[in-house]
Amino acid sequence: MPEGHWPILTYAAKWDVGSAEDLGSVPVVPAPVSQRLAERLVRAATRAWEVLQGSGYGRVDLRVDEQGRPWVLDVNPNPDLTDDAGLSRMAQAAGWEYPELVRRIAEVALRDAQGAKAARELLAAPRRARAPRDG
Repeated sequence: MPEGHWPILTYAAKWDVGSAEDLGSVPVVPAPVSQRLAERLVRAATRAWEVLQGSGYGRVDLRVDEQGRPWVLDVNPNPDLTDDAGLSRMAQAAGWEYPELVRRIAEVALRDAQGAKAARELLAAPRRARAPRDG
């Protein structure tokens, strides 16, 4: 964050494009952490998701204190899905392009709602059978 601003992602940092907070909050994905800490973060995020009975997709925000302990800040069961949002950046760091992220989310939702066979059939349907896109 720029000098004189709180070291947190504020409303302005997220939504006021061009503001000092926006320009000063550059995401780093994936975070440069040790393998051991990465494993602890995954365990903490997974446990938080399970405790809150999350299903489908979501995002868990964590911070690490001075002693290296992970703390869960937020469990978001419906994070922003735009192609430049945090979830999309995380998916890209995992090797998924944006269409793959959306396809996987749809596949999980369809599988949960209708079963694996129905999900495969719908996702394999010819493009003309799919809903039209806006824009």
